[in-house]
Amino acid sequence: MKPLIFILILTSILGCTSGLTDRHENKYDIEINYNYYKEIDPSVYDYMDKKYQRDGNIYLFVESQFKNDTIIINVNNELKYIDIITTESSTGIAKDYKIENIKNVNNIGIRINNGKQAIIEIDTMNLFTIEFRDSTLSIDVLDHIPVYY
Repeated sequence: MKPLIFILILTSILGCTSGLTDRHENKYDIEINYNYYKEIDPSVYDYMDKKYQRDGNIYLFVESQFKNDTIIINVNNELKYIDIITTESSTGIAKDYKIENIKNVNNIGIRINNGKQAIIEIDTMNLFTIEFRDSTLSIDVLDHIPVYY
């Protein structure tokens, strides 16, 4: 039964990524900014921070520059999510993910299409944005929940 499930998952992954002529496939650099904080009036964050920050979960906000891209997210080197994502033009958001129980998470791997995997080491911060900037998969660790206007 396990080989059958593996074959179905592998077929799903290959089916999602085959035929993509995407600018991100195998051609991006990775940048992880552990000290990145958005400069917005802190009062904007009060409600959201109380609700999400330090609640014991991890939040990944996938933002700009995605169009029919495959995202693969591993938690502690085990597959957690595979999705096809496209950034919504009015908000700039492609997808968001909640990974429960930060105490059990050592690292998160993020791969776009068939490109390199970015590994985020998890300590105490639980808010991350993921986006493309000039052919670089950029992951920022935030000290506040992102605000989208």
